[in-house]
Amino acid sequence: MKGQVALEFMLVIVIGLSLLLPFAYYGFTSFTDNVKISTAANAVASITNNVDKEYSFGAGSETVITITMPDGININRTGINGSLASIGVTLSNGGTTDVTSKSKTTMIGFLPNSTGTFPVKIRVLRNGSVQVGEIMQASPNSISKIVSPNNPETFTLANVAPPTFGNVNNVNLVAEGRVADVINNIDAQGTPIPIPSLPPTANIRINFKAGSPSGTYEGIIFINSSNGGEVQVSLNVTLS
Repeated sequence: MKGQVALEFMLVIVIGLSLLLPFAYYGFTSFTDNVKISTAANAVASITNNVDKEYSFGAGSETVITITMPDGININRTGINGSLASIGVTLSNGGTTDVTSKSKTTMIGFLPNSTGTFPVKIRVLRNGSVQVGEIMQASPNSISKIVSPNNPETFTLANVAPPTFGNVNNVNLVAEGRVADVINNIDAQGTPIPIPSLPPTANIRINFKAGSPSGTYEGIIFINSSNGGEVQVSLNVTLS
């Protein structure tokens, strides 16, 4: 008799647990989806809020923020498009929801395309748009030395944007300041400027005018592309 009661009690527990499992599963997946969406919402809001903040300070203003990207990113629906920052989040049911935030200005660039916490650089460009993420890098980004007009100075320009950003096109370089008076031309390993499509790296040569007066010349080489991205190299050269 006691064995039968115990068996019946166990059956009741098993049946009860089997009835509760769907609710527990639904609760867990719902919680997981909400965490993903909340993380994505915080990320895009942080992007656009800081973009608007830096934009108010004018061209050249920049900052580096840290954002956390959620699990289950749909990279085909994640990125920067005009004034929208979007993260596509894959839900437990296999569907995707788009989490967006809108800036007051035009943005160019990209968002991290994997789960985790990442630094993101935000910079206001001279054309009025705001760059999100690093697209190009120059190394070194500052040249201060004694040079000979007969020998060009070089630096390396790198395309550091992820493949999801696409090509960096029509890269142009313009010298400004007193140093522009003594620069003959700038080329990329013999390729005229602008560069139609930036390879992973390009060696940029600064050629000086023969017979330029001796002295110290300062200025900046501004580098930009037609589809976004801006970087600069500071020059302080003394012609011997």
